[in-house]
Amino acid sequence: MLDDELISKLMIQLNVAGDSKFLAGSGDYTKWFGQAISQILVLTGEDDIITVGHTLEAYNVYDVKRDEDDTATGKFQVLTDKLLIVTEFQAPSHVTTTAYPLRDTTSVTIREVQDTKLRRRDGQWPEYVTFQVEVAGKTFNFPPGVDTSSYQTIEIPAAFKAVMAALTQG
Repeated sequence: MLDDELISKLMIQLNVAGDSKFLAGSGDYTKWFGQAISQILVLTGEDDIITVGHTLEAYNVYDVKRDEDDTATGKFQVLTDKLLIVTEFQAPSHVTTTAYPLRDTTSVTIREVQDTKLRRRDGQWPEYVTFQVEVAGKTFNFPPGVDTSSYQTIEIPAAFKAVMAALTQG
């Protein structure tokens, strides 16, 4: 059963994944954002979301006076243990969401990784990694955009582990 807490959690995760803001202080959001959230959640159900990210830069919902005037274009990426979900949108109303099974992962390419000398005392490593993954013949970046936040940087190592698990089980 989908509850308000799950919906709010995804909205907040996307809102803090970068500098772009999708939610107004009152909780209001644009029509395309609501549609994107609905499409993502129909695919994830109650599965835990490991990370979310987006490609939007410098977007602010406060600058949008009417849905019809919105010009946002980009994509969201959502990762669970089993799925990579990609939502492509072009405001004001075009939203398409596709789910790719992680078992279809064919390669992972590391772009950046924290130096092994910088391991935490508890041995956790890496704390920082960026990578590309090929799933079902398409390439996706983690994080997906250049406009990322510390929240997403924290989530990416767990995403890397999930993708590697899928790659080695494939």
